[in-house]
Amino acid sequence: MKALAWGAVVDSEKNYWIPIYKTDALIKGGKDGLYEYIGNLDFRKYGIKDKCILKVFEVKNHVLLFARTSYDLWIVDKLTNKLMHKKYYDASKNVISDIVQCGDNAVIFPYSSDNPIIIWNMNSHNVDFLQYDKKPPINQFAFVRGISNDKFVYSATRSLNEVYVCKVDVNDKKTLFYKTSLRMVNAISIKDDNVWIFGLSRDNKTVFQEYNYDMSKLIGQYILSDIEQVLENGNMKYLRMCVYKDKIVLIPYSAKRIYIYDLKIGGGHYLEYPNDVDNEVINKGASFVEIQRKGYYIFLFPFGYNGIMKLNLEDEKISNIKFSFEPELDRLLNTNVLLSSDILSEGYPLSLNEYITAI
Repeated sequence: MKALAWGAVVDSEKNYWIPIYKTDALIKGGKDGLYEYIGNLDFRKYGIKDKCILKVFEVKNHVLLFARTSYDLWIVDKLTNKLMHKKYYDASKNVISDIVQCGDNAVIFPYSSDNPIIIWNMNSHNVDFLQYDKKPPINQFAFVRGISNDKFVYSATRSLNEVYVCKVDVNDKKTLFYKTSLRMVNAISIKDDNVWIFGLSRDNKTVFQEYNYDMSKLIGQYILSDIEQVLENGNMKYLRMCVYKDKIVLIPYSAKRIYIYDLKIGGGHYLEYPNDVDNEVINKGASFVEIQRKGYYIFLFPFGYNGIMKLNLEDEKISNIKFSFEPELDRLLNTNVLLSSDILSEGYPLSLNEYITAI
């Protein structure tokens, strides 16, 4: 299988909710190692060609799954495993750059600058379409993966020279754009209410830049000479930036390994993957397509193999969480044969053995 999932989530009960990439299948894995089929997302029924879930969030007793190339979502009742589909916006240009959770709200960042940034409340299902304040003169936002605190969500446009930080005020429903001096931004994060951006400086150095919360002051710049350098050609080297205490963690996209920069010593180092992970498989093409932060753990969803990794930010150890599917199900997933099936109705949980028997 090329990828287990793009978006996935580990819920408050430590269950794994996994929409299998390039299929309609949603499965759930528990702490006991058992997996059950939850439902059929049925992309084709809703006119969605790309069978890909970009983000999965948990809110109270529900899990919400957001599509990557359309404004569609699915809501799962965790108590009954019932699935419900909703379309929350309609547009001719449907690709979504990123979706960030801020409390009970999902903030949806479009790829095209023709579409609005959307705030969708995951409890009330209220939708707000935000007006742009001083919209930047670019056709494609191509936002990087965003970050949130209690009130604001930050992201940044990814382009060679015209890089803007976008700040969304979730309570007041406002968007602000700030032009930066950086080029080819790869990632953005927040530390102590300051905004940290990772990309290329004007003199082509790979750097962190630290700004105050309203982007009015550049506080400092850190040059990273011991890391795989950000490229001008548009290829993303790193997918996400996470801050933990005095460490800044860079999660690779096309780079080979996870990198940690220590602000106390002013230097960084790479982490090694577990021995039971094939580095060549992980580093073939994209390394990771999504992560989830839970306390001092980061759950990493690789693009190259059937599993999930867990990074402990305290001791910097990476463990491998493998998913063992029955051979027939694994074969179906690998060959993309597992598509919509009338046999499997929504809300009817099956064990994997029953699922295979049904197929």
